[in-house]
Amino acid sequence: MAVLCALAGVLLVAQHSRGEEKEKLTAEERIEQALDESTTFEFEETSLQNVVVFLSEAHDIPIVLDRRALNDEGLDPETAITYRLKQVKLRSALKLLLRDVELTFTIHDEVLEITTTCAAQERMETRVYAVTELVENCAEKLESLADVFTACIAPESWDEVGGEGSLRPLMLNGKSVLVISQTREVHNEIEALLDQLRAVDNR
Repeated sequence: MAVLCALAGVLLVAQHSRGEEKEKLTAEERIEQALDESTTFEFEETSLQNVVVFLSEAHDIPIVLDRRALNDEGLDPETAITYRLKQVKLRSALKLLLRDVELTFTIHDEVLEITTTCAAQERMETRVYAVTELVENCAEKLESLADVFTACIAPESWDEVGGEGSLRPLMLNGKSVLVISQTREVHNEIEALLDQLRAVDNR
């Protein structure tokens, strides 16, 4: 009995610690974390609205419909969804599910919002990426790295071809940086590619 009580105490402390750790995360960090969780669902002629409710409750994050944007595109929250996926990251699952109804998702104002592609592209974020370790303060290498991003990641989204995104290579106080204005989803792809490039560079 004493052993069981001790184990129970350890579990309670662990649960409390996890709760405190979760509280330390910002709302958007919790959403990003949830997007990397595995999900399973089976929707059969389920309204988009009910799909949102199910996923929101399943992953304990606020998910809402951008009704104004949907209305502007003539899309109905009651649109029927039929889709099945098993043990797929929520991020990938949302991309696949929403692609069929020509929608996407973004994170802002502490919620994950289901919206149209046009509306998502209007919500640009500007971030600065330090890339000195990859280009060694060489202007030509910095330009080449910039070209890699615009050619390989959402190539139709950059201002050079009429899109909304922008990328500017910059030498700042002896450091090479890229100043990029893009949607959150494109930023996620940029960070993933940078991680791969750094992994190769460190071999």
